[in-house]
Formats: sequence, C-alpha cells, structure tokens
Amino acid sequence: MSFPFHENTGGSLEKLDQRKSKLTDRDSPHRYPDEVNEEAKYYSGAVFTFGKSKFAENNPSKFWFKNDVPVHLSCGDEHTAVVTRNNKLYVFVSNNWGQLGLGSKSAISKPTCVKALKPEKVKLAACGRNHTLVSTEGGNVYATGGNDEGQLGLGDTEERNTFHVISFFTSERKIKQLSAGSNTSAALTGEACFLSCSSVIF
Repeated sequence: MSFPFHENTGGSLEKLDQRKSKLTDRDSPHRYPDEVNEEAKYYSGAVFTFGKSKFAENNPSKFWFKNDVPVHLSCGDEHTAVVTRNNKLYVFVSNNWGQLGLGSKSAISKPTCVKALKPEKVKLAACGRNHTLVSTEGGNVYATGGNDEGQLGLGDTEERNTFHVISFFTSERKIKQLSAGSNTSAALTGEACFLSCSSVIF
C-alpha cells in the first residue's frame, strides 16, 4: 500500500518558516545557488510514498510532476490517485478491477494521466479497496473499478475499467467531499445532501 505524506526533516515548523523566508527575501545578500536549491526542496510539490508498494519495491520513495504540482491525493488498497493544480488526474499501481479507469486491467508502475478526463477538470478523487471516484469542476461524478456491491453508484453490479458518470449528480449539486470504502462510496454536497452507494442505501 502506498501512503503519501509531506516531508518534515527535524519536525520543526519554525525551521520551515525560516527556510521559506530565505526563499522569499529577495534583498538577502547571502542567497547562494546551492542554498536556494537546497531550500527549494521543501516547496517543490513532491509526493512521498512509503510502506508496502509495487511502485517503489517497499522502500521510501518520491516523485514530482513536470510543470505541475499535486493538490489532492487518495490511496486505496493497492492503487493511488493524484489530482494536480492543473486539474489532471494521475493514477497508478494495481488495476485488477479496472480501478485506474484507463480502459484495461493492466497494472501501471508510474503515475499515468487519465486523458479521457482532461476536458472535465478533475477536482477531487477517492480510492476505495478496488474502485475509484472523481468529481469535476462542472459538478460531474465519475466512477470506475470493482462494483460487486454496487459501490460505483451506476445502478448495477458490473465492474468498469473506464470512468462512467453517475447520473444522479448534476451541475446543481456541487460536491464538497468524496469518500470510498471497501465496498461503499459516499459524496457530500454543498446543500448538505449525503449519498451513499453500496448494496444498502443509507
């Protein structure tokens, strides 16, 4: 399993604030290139992973996005989804149920952009055990992956390997939060409306 986290070398927020002030103080006479490069590591938008992971062979690792930075992350049982500042969705690792939404069930070792969703401008993502939910700037909610308990919210129990829109949601229902469990899914709207998708509807 892959868990994202932010690096904290020394555990001191004060030290990080001091480093940040060095980066933003253009009048400092001691801004050597090596120092700037070292301090910039803390604000690079890197994604760090650790734990049991097919992505990094169980070793702590990190990666960056070219010309973009992550703003939202979610980890499932064996897959991960990342939403970037440019509203792109990247997915990777296990894909046995089509939970990556790439049109196949092949595992992906490196973060891969879901090109089918690029026009939609993805805002949030939630990874369950073997399924994935995303919401977009336009108010649409999409689902892919395992569906044996109806967790995709599509009105059946057939699994999908591409993202399908959940027709219940419209642009009038702005999604504030998504959550995906083992065989359940939930969404919270700005109108205090709560929807849960599983074999039992709450």
